[in-house]
Amino acid sequence: MNKIVFLCSHEHSGSNHLYQAMNENPRIQGFRHLSLMYKNLNELLILNDQTHKLKTRAAIYMDELLYNWQFTDKSALKVCKFVYLIRKPQPVLNSFVKYNKLAPEFAARHYLFRLRRICEMAKRTPKAVLLTFDDLSRGEGLNLIENYLELKNPINLDFKLFDSHEEENNFPISLLNTVENCYERYLFFLKNQNIFYNNK
Repeated sequence: MNKIVFLCSHEHSGSNHLYQAMNENPRIQGFRHLSLMYKNLNELLILNDQTHKLKTRAAIYMDELLYNWQFTDKSALKVCKFVYLIRKPQPVLNSFVKYNKLAPEFAARHYLFRLRRICEMAKRTPKAVLLTFDDLSRGEGLNLIENYLELKNPINLDFKLFDSHEEENNFPISLLNTVENCYERYLFFLKNQNIFYNNK
């Protein structure tokens, strides 16, 4: 089986830009299957059977995970690579309400549910990479992915795509404060796992 990497994130995190940048690397071929469930090793073989632009054993296959139901096989965690990308809550929650038309309470539950799942996966994927939206907005962290995947060519990402300016908050302040406190706890938890993160 060739090397497989999953970009594991949540909606409105900026993961699409990172995915596209990684996909442009000569060794990485992305096959985005947001409807595919990786519930056993056979699904990984389906991904591995796709035509890759690099026809050598150095080929890396990539998919993106945005939802909790997409990856359920614990044994597969041991044979794949994982890059985690998360973003602080305010811009994510505002986007959920504005663009996804979610009620604030549901948006908060959805966001925190996804973060919990990422934490559960991170516990079982030692040496994985953790990045935040803010890391990428500062032009930091890509070297962690390059070292992790042993890439000779750099990942070229336009960091301006991660402009961290924020729209006016339209989310209930008390609920936002609760979610922000949860985010900080999850981020602290992730950084205390056996994974690589930007500690500048």
